[in-house]
Amino acid sequence: EDSHEFYYEVYFSHNTFSDNPVGIKFIEGANNNYLKNNIVAFSDIKPIRIRRDQGVHDIFVDYTLWYPTLPTEQDRGNDYIYSNPEFVDRKLNNYQLTESSPAIDAGIDIGLPFNGNAPDLGAIESEPNTTDSKGYYYYVKCKDDAGNINTQDYKINFVVS
Repeated sequence: EDSHEFYYEVYFSHNTFSDNPVGIKFIEGANNNYLKNNIVAFSDIKPIRIRRDQGVHDIFVDYTLWYPTLPTEQDRGNDYIYSNPEFVDRKLNNYQLTESSPAIDAGIDIGLPFNGNAPDLGAIESEPNTTDSKGYYYYVKCKDDAGNINTQDYKINFVVS
């Protein structure tokens, strides 16, 4: 007998999905997922695929920038932006946002640190006068099996060389 363990209430926040065949794909068992403050850009086939034919349901998308393909109205979510994200240098995998990017200050506050009037969309929060174009930070909050959210942020810092 095969045993499958499915995870519910997964939060995808502040991610940059770029240059993938499919930006984000939800398959069997991927239910109750929340996507906020993400960028999904330059997908070859489609920006998001939700396999409803496999029973996938309750995918909540808000505050996402889509480009160049806009998902169906059912999949694009609320408070979305349809525009080029204006990465610093996509060909060199530098996904920082330029100063004129529409993703700057376009997110919603989900309790993580941010600069400016609101969080930026995507994985890299813009910082004024930053010269390090290869540094990345992820902020993670953990949730236990009982649904309790750890109030402490864990900051993961890494550098691409």
